[in-house]
Amino acid sequence: RLDYHPHIHFVVPGGGINTRRKEWRKLTGHYLFNGKNLAMVFRARLLRALDEQGLLSLSLKTRLPKEWVVNCKRVGKGLPALEYLSRYLYRGVISDNNI
Repeated sequence: RLDYHPHIHFVVPGGGINTRRKEWRKLTGHYLFNGKNLAMVFRARLLRALDEQGLLSLSLKTRLPKEWVVNCKRVGKGLPALEYLSRYLYRGVISDNNI
């Protein structure tokens, strides 16, 4: 879609560090975070950061949707993950002809 829809892509590793035991713990399920919870926390923290910098006006705050869409997609590991990410990192999503 070429309409205006700001969005962010980011990579979340499939695990985390157990600081007490000083070891890497692999993810046991499919996702590290629940998508709806991730959306709520990300929205709250982004709005708080914008507000702290004086960038969040009341009119902007009231126009923003209450629920944000989070599309958690498992893209694999190794080469499949790199192939997925390369579409967004190498040349960009929108071709020069469509800009």
